[in-house]
Amino acid sequence: MPVVVLLLLAGCTLQAWCDRFNLDCEPPDDTVHDAPPDSDGDVWPDDEDCAPHDPAISPSVDEVCDGVDNDCDGLVDEGTPGLQTWYRDRDGDGYGDEGWSTESCEAVDGHVRVGGDCDDSRPGIHPGVEEVCGNGLDDDCSGDAPECPFADLSTSDDALSSFLPDDSDGVIGHAIAVGPGMLGDPDLHVLFGSPQDRYRGVRGGGVYLVRGSYAALEYARDAVDSLPLLTSLEEGDAVGTAIVADFDVNGDGDYDLVAGAPGAESTETDEGVACVLVSPVGGLLRRREADCALRRVGGREGAAFGSSLATVADETRWAGAALAVG
Repeated sequence: MPVVVLLLLAGCTLQAWCDRFNLDCEPPDDTVHDAPPDSDGDVWPDDEDCAPHDPAISPSVDEVCDGVDNDCDGLVDEGTPGLQTWYRDRDGDGYGDEGWSTESCEAVDGHVRVGGDCDDSRPGIHPGVEEVCGNGLDDDCSGDAPECPFADLSTSDDALSSFLPDDSDGVIGHAIAVGPGMLGDPDLHVLFGSPQDRYRGVRGGGVYLVRGSYAALEYARDAVDSLPLLTSLEEGDAVGTAIVADFDVNGDGDYDLVAGAPGAESTETDEGVACVLVSPVGGLLRRREADCALRRVGGREGAAFGSSLATVADETRWAGAALAVG
């Protein structure tokens, strides 16, 4: 029996035997394959190493703060303890603009470590300085520019300027307003109402304007030095009892002057009117020459229409405001 089996095995080829029993009879591959090049010997092939000639740089090393991409992830110094944010400091006050920053492990020229400067063009404005009230600036970068609070009572001797009417009974300053652009310029001008002012012997009242600059204020020591805008030749008109200078009457984008004359004749009775001077004001107008068409319909004698004036916010109107007359 064993002789027969051996004879059968001898009569079969090796391939037939492998096929018969589904065996893998491929001879071993003796070919020698070359390893990928690794120029710096850090076990990372050159095509996977971002610095193939520097063994200290490869994907397996830790990132350090040195301005180099040590771990080959495309980022520099990320997450390292020494990385700091530096803010540009154009005015050299030691506080930088947080809108202009960079990250670096070392000091950056023209930059500082502390941000928070809200105006990097003014060295006197930055966090920590003393706020100056009334200058319109946010000196300490706190987010607001406070107005000056009431501090103490003052006398007329403390005032920058005093304005006295020619007539001691003129009561100049009975009404005061600030009017931008009254003379066709961008300046703010001060307007004074003097309802008992006398003009050409008639006590009809008036409105005066002082140009809005310190030079003009220091010069204008009385009503003669100011610019009269509106007066009256009607006794008792009381022009200037109330004034408003922040209302755009005609919609041209410039504020106009509205002055109350509560003693003026409206139609047949002395019930009062309100007069409008459209800016820019060219010179003195008499009450009869101004547009004094604002009057109370169905009024009565002595109603004193125009004794008070105010602008009221009203978004439903084209000017965004309405004029209230009392």
